[in-house]
Amino acid sequence: MEESDSFKNIVDKLGAARKKICVLCLGCPESHIDSARVQVFLKRNGCIITENLKEADLIFFRTCGFTKLSELEVLEAIRHIKSKMQRDAILIPWGCLPKINPNALNHNYITLSEEDVWKLNKLLAVKEPTENVNANFLLPKHEKNSKIRRVIDFPRNLLWPFERNHPIVNTSKYGLPYFIKASTGCYGGCTYCAIRLSRGKTKSKRIEEVASEFNRGLKLGFKDFRLVGTDLGAYGRDRGCTLVDLLNIITEEEGKYVLSLRNVNPYWLIEMYNEMKPILSSGKIRYIASSVELGSNRILKK
Repeated sequence: MEESDSFKNIVDKLGAARKKICVLCLGCPESHIDSARVQVFLKRNGCIITENLKEADLIFFRTCGFTKLSELEVLEAIRHIKSKMQRDAILIPWGCLPKINPNALNHNYITLSEEDVWKLNKLLAVKEPTENVNANFLLPKHEKNSKIRRVIDFPRNLLWPFERNHPIVNTSKYGLPYFIKASTGCYGGCTYCAIRLSRGKTKSKRIEEVASEFNRGLKLGFKDFRLVGTDLGAYGRDRGCTLVDLLNIITEEEGKYVLSLRNVNPYWLIEMYNEMKPILSSGKIRYIASSVELGSNRILKK
């Protein structure tokens, strides 16, 4: 992250008395929870969060670069944002696309990587540093009694999470979901995957941290818990533990709740399967999402 005049301008904006910031996101659930964390961090440190692009002084836009279509959607979203924002506002595209394909943005923007965003507390006089901040929801935030709105055409589809505040609604019988980001990154080297270029190698939260977030959710009355990670199957490998160790701790808690496990690479699922049998038989695992095509050499060859 360069200490350019433009970047200092960002810091000045954040440090000014008038600090209206809009946080936007396109991409996967992990990106949406990352954006929620940015929003919580800024709010706790005195920034005014706004959903109105026309009044924002600074716009953090979490981008996706998973596929070429994702990239085109990001560029279309940027054009839409620029048409709505103030002339002197600053737009900061951050996250995956600047790492995966920096040339897509034509160097017209100050871009931040995943790591750079969390360095902001070193540049600002913050009350609460980033390492103390978690978010357990996705942007746009889930809320009770909200109607589902499905909009097909792309420009209008951009409007509803950005401007209309129609949150995504969960229809599970267990109520609203409580998201916990357990890890990021992956140990795989799949040549067809762009996300590894952005997220890097697996970095996991300590088991105690994840368990603490889980227990906090239980106390708040949540029953639908969703563990999020780039490759959740690799959880803990950087800390000398495994996803099984984490699940054994969490599922010891009594109560009526379910866990959903997103992005468990089949390589790890096969390796841990025997150890996971007692956990699966507990009835507390609602589903496991696993990209089964990764296990087929025939598909990979095609």
